Amino acid sequence: MSHLYRVGLLNYNIIQNSVIILIRNAKESESELMIEYAVTLMKHVGPFIVQRKEDINKFNGYVTYLQKFKEAASDQIKFSIDELTEFRDRKWISI
Repeated sequence: MSHLYRVGLLNYNIIQNSVIILIRNAKESESELMIEYAVTLMKHVGPFIVQRKEDINKFNGYVTYLQKFKEAASDQIKFSIDELTEFRDRKWISI
């Protein structure tokens, strides 16, 4: 999905709705897999959203919302969320 966004076959609204659906499913089903999918998608498209000057504020809000899942999550998911948060704090620029 992230590759389709990068090449322009998907627009920002589709990515945003996908992230919302993944987070909602994670909340309803308490599934770490949905959190992992949301984090992975956001890691891959975040830099391109900034590059295309899309509304990154909503995307940043989703990263903040994911912090709520850390308390009950496994160490792997906690690390992924922390890594995503650091990525956001660097303005979506990788090292």
